[in-house]
Parts: sequence; structure tokens; C-alpha cells
Amino acid sequence: MKRFIHYFIFFILLFSGLACGAKKAPAEQILSQREMVSTLIDVYITEQKIQMLSIPRDSGEFLFKKMNTKVLEAKNVQDSVLKKSFDYYMAHPKELEQIYSALVDSLNLREQRVTSKPPEK
Repeated sequence: MKRFIHYFIFFILLFSGLACGAKKAPAEQILSQREMVSTLIDVYITEQKIQMLSIPRDSGEFLFKKMNTKVLEAKNVQDSVLKKSFDYYMAHPKELEQIYSALVDSLNLREQRVTSKPPEK
């Protein structure tokens, strides 16, 4: 959960400059809340996998960019659409709060599933 907070702060800082002056975007140019949650789950899990590799930071950042591109391709989400979506939701904090609440709940549920599974023999 600590890492999630760090990641959340990273995204907030990364996109906060972009959100200044953001206007309401047309619906077809932004991801729905459900799509944002689903995409952020995959991005977060990708980041966690890279952190578990214990590789130098610059190598991790390079690998994350490559893997994140593949995640977005698998989701059929363009990087520019994800950025526009962040801009929109940063300008609409109540909606952003709903997204992050759903994200935290989903990640906690996944963690509970993983930790509650009996060890394989």
C-alpha cells in the first residue's frame, strides 16, 4: 500500500502541470472512470513487477516505459488519451476521488485473493 501512495503521488505530480487550465474534454477523448480504473490497475501492477526486479532506477524507468507502452496497447488506449483523461479528472477532483477509491478497493481485493490462496504443492 505504501508503494501505491508513492505511485499516486508520482501521477499527481506528473500530471498536475498538465491539469492547470484544463477544460471539460469531450467524452470520446477521455477514458470513462471504469476504463481509468482498469488501466491504472494494469499500470500499477506493471510498476510493481519492475520494482520487484531490484534493478537500477534508470533501467527500471526504461523498462517501465517499454512495458507501459505494451499495457496501453493491450488496453487499446493511446498515451495521449490517457494524458487527456488525467487532465480532465485532475480538473474534476470528485470524479478523480471516485477513480482512486475504486482503484484502491480493486488493488486491495486482488491482494487479498493472492494472500489468501493456499500454497501450491
